[in-house]
Amino acid sequence: MALWLLLGSALLSSGLCELVPEEELLYDSFEEGFIWGVATSAYQIEGGWDQDGKGLCNWDVWTENKTNEHVTDGSDGKVAADSYHKYKEDIALIHTLGLSVYRFSINWARILP
Repeated sequence: MALWLLLGSALLSSGLCELVPEEELLYDSFEEGFIWGVATSAYQIEGGWDQDGKGLCNWDVWTENKTNEHVTDGSDGKVAADSYHKYKEDIALIHTLGLSVYRFSINWARILP
């Protein structure tokens, strides 16, 4: 999600794309006070896979097993979107988008190694 926020924010601020109010659902169907937000999933954005005592999680082991070709391109989440190091930038992007809610997850292997 952090990567999409970065990309979307960069495209909008550079003028390479713009939001066009073409779909009523996007602009007219939500009640006053509706709270907009974003959400992320730890393995997809966290990074910092071996820092601060984090243990291995099932995804670390599963993607590392290259002989079974679990992941077609061989990628893993060791760096991911690197929100572990770039969380302040992620929060700034959320603020820039005018959102007030951010649901994030933390890898359990970081809490209970």
